[in-house]
Amino acid sequence: MPKEKEEEVEEEEEEEEEEEVPAITLFEDYFFVLVGEIVSFSCRASGQPKPSIEWLHNGQPVKRDRTDKSEPLAFVDGEDLIVRSVRPGVDTISCLANNSAGTANKTSTLFVIEVTPEGWRIFNRSLYFVSMTKRNWTASRVDCLQRNADLVVINSKGEEEFAAIWRSSIWLGLRLDRDTEGTWKWVDGTNVTPSSWLSGDPNHPNITEACALGGNSQLITTSCASQNHWICEKTV
Repeated sequence: MPKEKEEEVEEEEEEEEEEEVPAITLFEDYFFVLVGEIVSFSCRASGQPKPSIEWLHNGQPVKRDRTDKSEPLAFVDGEDLIVRSVRPGVDTISCLANNSAGTANKTSTLFVIEVTPEGWRIFNRSLYFVSMTKRNWTASRVDCLQRNADLVVINSKGEEEFAAIWRSSIWLGLRLDRDTEGTWKWVDGTNVTPSSWLSGDPNHPNITEACALGGNSQLITTSCASQNHWICEKTV
């Protein structure tokens, strides 16, 4: 084979080796917004050649062409996806990164929250009330009971994230039950999942009465007498 041909083959092989399957490097797992708000989704991806980005809103492709005069719920603006949250509920947002080497995709959940005139937030068939003031755990629970509710019981990852967005630390319906050999129990009588605790928690050797705060989607041990915001929950 002529030397020139060998060099061309080697160059083609090098180009093929340089191809890299896309990998999504920036994309949020979830968003919480209030009804009527506009949210922007960003998706960035690595790969060679540079991947193109496609968007799906509730499983349907989002067009880039906005030549029509309509007001779509979702449209592409540059590299980002814009969603108008006009109704309460749960939407799915998917980012697809494509190039000649392959495809990467990731899906985010958009929780659209409705607020009642009384200040309750509607999420996943429950009503939530977030306090503006601080009280101890017992007084916080009394306030919830007076609202025909109780301190929130976390039943899902989505509910963990929902509780965490309102305050950096907030009373949950969870305390140490010393009558059952130090078992942590929710106010509805169920046990807590151990994997939910921060590293080192539950750690309460010097706490007479221990209760749990929610913070950054995890549980934190503290004295029930400390003053914190709280969140009430009742079913719709």
